[in-house]
Amino acid sequence: MHFFKQYKLHLTIIVAWFLMYVFNYTVFKPLIYKSHISFIFLPAGIRIIFATIYRKKAWIGLFLGAIITSFFFFESNLHPYVLLFSAISATSPILAVYSVNAVNPLGGQLEYLDIKKVIAISIMYGIYCGIFHNLATFYLFDLSLQTFITDSFAMFIGDITGSFILLTILASQRHRILQFLDSRGITL
Repeated sequence: MHFFKQYKLHLTIIVAWFLMYVFNYTVFKPLIYKSHISFIFLPAGIRIIFATIYRKKAWIGLFLGAIITSFFFFESNLHPYVLLFSAISATSPILAVYSVNAVNPLGGQLEYLDIKKVIAISIMYGIYCGIFHNLATFYLFDLSLQTFITDSFAMFIGDITGSFILLTILASQRHRILQFLDSRGITL
């Protein structure tokens, strides 16, 4: 039981990420562009919420959640690169939060998280994820520049949309969400 208590944050992130991925894959199936790109990608919102609340403490859960979903949903030719893509998936939201926080502080309890910061974080996250993921596929699979640009833009749109939706909920319900997580022993 001590194991679960010690890793509760990581397990929560993994479960939330996986469930949101299944939900997104089921509900928004017509909006899937490729196995790893959707025009509305709500799991990006899960990643950015946990990155916003827990910053670098969330990395392990984000990384493991990405590994698990990759084996269930990615095209088989991407499986050898799951660790690389999972590291990018875990690092990009944290990097986006730190980038915005360096210029416009969010506050220790996210008390300064407003719509401007929600937009800034979502855009930074969409840029980081879209470019880093697709630079990796560009070099690993020797893709054309056109494919790189198209895939990067599609991923940017999906990640920014999912991030914006869920970060807006976090910003408007910050007290309730932080209380809920704290009551479950998943503290800052």
